[in-house]
Amino acid sequence: MITGLGNTDFSDVNRVLVIGCSGGGKSTLTRALSEKLNLTPIHLDVHFWLPGWQETPKDEWYKKVSELAKNQKWVMDGTFAGTFDLRFPVADRIIFLNLPAIVCLWRAITRVFKYSRKNSRPDMASGCHEKMDLEFYRYIWTFKRQVHPLIEDAIIKYDCRKKLIVLNSDSEADKFLANIRTG
Repeated sequence: MITGLGNTDFSDVNRVLVIGCSGGGKSTLTRALSEKLNLTPIHLDVHFWLPGWQETPKDEWYKKVSELAKNQKWVMDGTFAGTFDLRFPVADRIIFLNLPAIVCLWRAITRVFKYSRKNSRPDMASGCHEKMDLEFYRYIWTFKRQVHPLIEDAIIKYDCRKKLIVLNSDSEADKFLANIRTG
């Protein structure tokens, strides 16, 4: 089970990593945090996906994330477990949005109707229009079983428990945002 200390003192925080399942609210929290902390938002989906939902080649992706992580001030959202080694060690705080699968799945499905075929989400790469995608929905449904162990391993491997904040609901995220101390 993943747990964190929930430290809301962000006075010396320059790099915040937001991870969790698709549809869990990572991009929404990233926008709010970047505004509140005056840090640059980095939505990894914008950098990973090419038009038509084509993936960036792995070696190119790893290099791109390495460069992004070197920036001095950011709030970065995206799980992308293959790059934990680049981001976990340099993050001052790691926020894990651990919402129920049914909530994440519902949000992913409703995105199809919210965003027209003409426009991508603001936190998504251009040319990646929302669509019904059973493989993607299966990923969301199995996230806790498939990805949680990778997150747990990275937290231990990179000794991140003291900088980890776990939020299990939208109300916890709202309360967390309201209680952040910046100085």
